[in-house]
Amino acid sequence: MNQAQRNQGWPDDVRGAIKTAFANLRKKGYFARMNYMCCSGCAGAAMPENTKNYVFFHNQCNEQLVDEGRVYLYWAGDGAEIVDELHNQNLIINWNGKDYEAIFVEGVWV
Repeated sequence: MNQAQRNQGWPDDVRGAIKTAFANLRKKGYFARMNYMCCSGCAGAAMPENTKNYVFFHNQCNEQLVDEGRVYLYWAGDGAEIVDELHNQNLIINWNGKDYEAIFVEGVWV
């Protein structure tokens, strides 16, 4: 992907697209949070009891989102459903389809 394929305001555009995708996933029963806790360990410990479907990125990942417009998403549930919702928001995703792999948001399509 070259820079021309990305929206020039990409960090804010990526954040906005993720925000919309997370709102839509919450409507489907996911616990979906941006900039949630300091790290994945703390986020996992702070997850509401009996949460089966979730998607989030933590504070350390938020720094990469702010600086580069890219972020890793940690999740449980239906990865394909999460990726579909991210694609619906024109986000560029890198994910190998495996349950134990984070979903990487690389940018947003123009």
